[in-house]
Amino acid sequence: MPLRPAQPLANTLWIVGGRVASMVVTIGVVGAIARHLGPADFGHFNAVLAFMAIAVPWATLSLDAVVVRELVRRPDEAGGTLGTACLLRVGGGLTAIVGMAIAGRVALPGQWPLLLLASLSLVFQANNVIDLWFQRHLQSRRAVISRTSVIYAGAAVKLLLVVLDAPLLAFVATIVLEAGLYAVAYAIAYRTAPERSGPWHWDQVIARRLLRGGLPLALAGLVAALGGRFDQVLVAIKLSDHAAGLYLAANRFTEFALYSGAALIASLFPALTAAHAAPDAVGFRRELRAMFEAVSALGWASAIALTLLAPVLVHLVLGPQYDGAVAPLIARAWLGVLLLSVAARWNAVLLVADSWWSFACALITVAVQVALAGWCLERWGMMGAAGAVAVGALVGGVFTTWLLPPLRPLARAQLDGLLIIVRPDRWRAMVNALSQR
Repeated sequence: MPLRPAQPLANTLWIVGGRVASMVVTIGVVGAIARHLGPADFGHFNAVLAFMAIAVPWATLSLDAVVVRELVRRPDEAGGTLGTACLLRVGGGLTAIVGMAIAGRVALPGQWPLLLLASLSLVFQANNVIDLWFQRHLQSRRAVISRTSVIYAGAAVKLLLVVLDAPLLAFVATIVLEAGLYAVAYAIAYRTAPERSGPWHWDQVIARRLLRGGLPLALAGLVAALGGRFDQVLVAIKLSDHAAGLYLAANRFTEFALYSGAALIASLFPALTAAHAAPDAVGFRRELRAMFEAVSALGWASAIALTLLAPVLVHLVLGPQYDGAVAPLIARAWLGVLLLSVAARWNAVLLVADSWWSFACALITVAVQVALAGWCLERWGMMGAAGAVAVGALVGGVFTTWLLPPLRPLARAQLDGLLIIVRPDRWRAMVNALSQR
């Protein structure tokens, strides 16, 4: 199915617009829950979410980019690709639940029942392969409508729980409820979509192909997710409930940029994959640069906005008892610039090098963070945790792009993206690259 010139940009605007619409509701709900639970219990709630985020790459087997790539390259096998990916993710979700039960028992024994309950939502990730079908056809409008509807429904349930003075356990249960609603909403959207994949079915050959590309990414994604959430896990384990609550509450304001960045990358990846398959390398370099610049521009814009608005957001949304979250919010906002660039490189590596290189880089990231964690946390507390993550991301996610020969084809584009803030001449070119392809 040929793409209209402006279709990638329209698809991206639908994604980001959906995030903005959801953010307005989410911020209000987060504020209500934060005031209701207080810093300590709200910290426990966000610690559960942080551990869940670490488990997701394994639950989904990090197949997103691999599945989209296969759908672009082998459209005649779409039914087998989607059906096989879905069943593989069911297996990944079940094993992730076991892993969460073990990890939670060791790392957060006090919140272990909450982690176990929340982990049940991981098996519902399997049906999210429908979102990948929409991404391949640049029809994210359908996924956005489904996702936004569930977010609004979940928000209504959470507000009802606040009114009913419900305990923390009830709010954790909504994680499972929302995951189930997402699965149902995606299924409805798929049945009404004009693009048909054919009957879903299991295919052993496709399974081997997906696992060959996805298993290294699943392992790397697990380690990378730990690296991206390392500071949150660290403060949840090492600091007091009150301090951890402040830090983890601050992170909720930075999630919009990270989730929007991930959606933006997903929207641009099909065009990048097609350009890589073309004989002309110039087109691939242009698409690569556009992706890094767009993601980095989003990160810079979010960091600047949150720096200016942090005191007002924290005080008005969370309440005076969370005023100590302002500094970590600003720190995490600037860290987001690095994390978004690393996320863009993550997908691009799939096209230029073996997936195991992503695993190696993720290990380097976490190794640096672990080496710095104790010293930074003892010296600077919450801010030290953010600093350890930043240094790890810089070494494992940026420096390695230049140091490792298989990744060097991405180095210039990644650097151009990070420097977009001081390159106003590239702003118009970036928008044109997104809208004309």
